[in-house]
Amino acid sequence: MNELIKIETKEINEKLVQTVNARELHKFLEVGTRYNDWISKRVKDYDFIENQDLWLNTFQNYSN
Repeated sequence: MNELIKIETKEINEKLVQTVNARELHKFLEVGTRYNDWISKRVKDYDFIENQDLWLNTFQNYSN
């Protein structure tokens, strides 16, 4: 089956969880707003909690 967006299984806090890259999701969804604005609104609207619902990866270089 073809993947629409890459889903990875990663170990976080000693648990295996399915993850997606938010920048890739933003690009795939063809959102009309800038990524930073879009993700900030998602975090606020859904009360995401850092290191529980989302993990920041500041070491990866993005070209999007």
